[in-house]
Amino acid sequence: MVYILYFFIVNSMASPKIINLDKPLCKNCIHFIPYKGYEYNNNFSKCKFFGINDIINGEIEYDYTDVCRRNEFKCGTEGKYFKLEENFKIKQIYSKVIYLINKYKIYIYIIIINLFSLYKK
Repeated sequence: MVYILYFFIVNSMASPKIINLDKPLCKNCIHFIPYKGYEYNNNFSKCKFFGINDIINGEIEYDYTDVCRRNEFKCGTEGKYFKLEENFKIKQIYSKVIYLINKYKIYIYIIIINLFSLYKK
């Protein structure tokens, strides 16, 4: 009996308990407005689907994405109004390429210089 209890305690502690892995991400939605300077900062990014129109100057103040996802009357944790961006895969590949270029920039420059030096010979 003690062994069975020990088995369940160890297994429950060892396995990760990550929630919301099956939920859609705001950064992949057509309504997502990234915060300037930070592509996917969830604290300051906004949602084009929810906001308030200023009746004086006509400017729309959009709601923050984290507020929309926490509020079940808006998008909620399920992402009720989520729409996948049309060119999502292309943008995903593009951002990975840009990341790799920035990460290995010096190596790319060295390769290009070596290729040009081979070409000149």
